[in-house]
Amino acid sequence: YRLPKGDYTFKFFKGNRSCIKQINVTSDAMIDVVLVQAKIDEEFKLPGIIKVTSIPDQAEIFIDNLKFGITPLQFSITSGNHVLKLMKELYYSYSTNIDVEEGKVLDIPVVELMPNFGIMNLSTDPDSCDIYIDDKYIGMAPVQEFMIESGEHQLRIEKKEYINIYDDISIADNDKLDLSFELDYAYGKLAIKSLPESGATVYIDGKEVGKTPYEDTKIRVGEYGVKIAKEQWIGTESMVDVISNEKTTKDMILTNNFSDLFVKSIGSELLVDGEIVGQDSVHLRLPAGKHDLEARKGEFLRDYQEIYSITGKQKSVFLTPEAQYASLSIISTPQETEGADVFINGELNGKTPLIKKVYMGKTEILLKHPLFNPYRTLVNLEKDEQRTLAIALELYKGSARHKAAIWKRSKWISLASSILIYGAGVYCNMLGDAAFDDYDAATTTAAATSYRDDLETWYLRRDISYGVSIAPVVWFFYSWIKEAGYNKQANKQK
Repeated sequence: YRLPKGDYTFKFFKGNRSCIKQINVTSDAMIDVVLVQAKIDEEFKLPGIIKVTSIPDQAEIFIDNLKFGITPLQFSITSGNHVLKLMKELYYSYSTNIDVEEGKVLDIPVVELMPNFGIMNLSTDPDSCDIYIDDKYIGMAPVQEFMIESGEHQLRIEKKEYINIYDDISIADNDKLDLSFELDYAYGKLAIKSLPESGATVYIDGKEVGKTPYEDTKIRVGEYGVKIAKEQWIGTESMVDVISNEKTTKDMILTNNFSDLFVKSIGSELLVDGEIVGQDSVHLRLPAGKHDLEARKGEFLRDYQEIYSITGKQKSVFLTPEAQYASLSIISTPQETEGADVFINGELNGKTPLIKKVYMGKTEILLKHPLFNPYRTLVNLEKDEQRTLAIALELYKGSARHKAAIWKRSKWISLASSILIYGAGVYCNMLGDAAFDDYDAATTTAAATSYRDDLETWYLRRDISYGVSIAPVVWFFYSWIKEAGYNKQANKQK
């Protein structure tokens, strides 16, 4: 027996033996029962036999609340009055009093149990949904001709990635219930845009998910709190409903919390509130309030300006650092160098002798003359200074620079010569190998002698070429060393 915990009274009998036992069920147990024969002085009674059948069959049979089996069944029982009860799931129970006569057979008429259920047919779109009734799983849709106990029930329909359906259903005895449900897809799409600018940070239910324009192609259906935020802008918050199988687009407005500032100063480094922000021209977004602008340009006098920015307004500022000048006079010697080209900071400014108004600060001077070595120097001029430079140019011919050029040319000529001579040796080696192959394949003494003379001649020329090629290699490295030495001297000279 499988019984809930509790107290039970069991009656056992066989023939003229019987036993009544009180049992307290707390856990699994094996109970021994001893049947005792009736006392001699008691009247001996024969049992009777009863036959029980039902429609439908497989109903549980209880005699005096003790289970005897399932219909159809024929069994022996003590004679006398008893209570017969038949029970079957989804049917109303049947109970009656019976009188079993001693030594007789009692054939009980067929008991027709009355149905306590209705028939349910259920389909879903999509199909293959899991169906639960009163939290008990009954199968997957579609469900056909399912017997359900009469009364009120809770229906639950589930399918992965779809929204569950909950419904209360009621069914009567012998009723037929045809149900059809369409499940909504549990996901939709959500697109968030920020206006007038993109790049705002998007928060959904307080969690950062990305930047605008933002799109989630698979988000669960429901209501969400959406917030956008961006530096220097006032963000917004809104509730958004995501609908099954639909794309929800939400345009959210950013309100500017800055002013637009355009600053321009050609050739200058630009600073705002002491920090470098760009060169020449910049477009900035500044919070409302006072700001300091500055333009720096070499040795120029810096230009400062103080501005007040107003939220939502635009302002343009042009800064002009004031130039500071010095005077530079350039003379070249000896007299033959007069007319040398003068380059100031990389630009040709005239020929010597030259007087030029230049910006204060560091200035690079370069003099070039076709017969003399170029001369380069760097001068640092103070404001309003008048500087005269008398520059003595060195004649190119015979100078260290000239000698370095000669040795450079010698270096590359020797390298080319070495390569050509070595190449000739490789060519002679190829011809010698060919003559050797012919010698090896010769079929007559005369031919063999001729080929042998050829290969010896070509191999001799090869060896001479390889040996001679060493000399220009040595000269290449010697020229390289000489060139480096004269270049070092030239670099020491102005």
